[in-house]
Amino acid sequence: MTTAEPKANRPITPLWIVSIFVALVEAIAGFAIINTVGTVQITLTIFVIVYALLVAIAFFLILWKKPFVFYSPTEYGQSITPQEYINALSGNLSQQQAGKPEISEVKSSFTT
Repeated sequence: MTTAEPKANRPITPLWIVSIFVALVEAIAGFAIINTVGTVQITLTIFVIVYALLVAIAFFLILWKKPFVFYSPTEYGQSITPQEYINALSGNLSQQQAGKPEISEVKSSFTT
């Protein structure tokens, strides 16, 4: 059984910052869409749809290329440094062969 960390001690990660920003923009734009008519309403509706798609595409591209940027250093746990985790995810074999942990070891020590 694992002990849940109190909410007050959880760090604000880059993922939280991005999600709060996107939610705020979508809420403000949605409010603006409701209170406008005509061409402005159509333009804002297109913006909200395109903006959400662009953010989703950017998110998945970053997640695919550099997944480690979405975590704060405190989320890597005590037994591994952020650099070791990044090296394991990037498949840097020269550093792994020099005594660095394998990716399976890194993933098992990563705390959520």
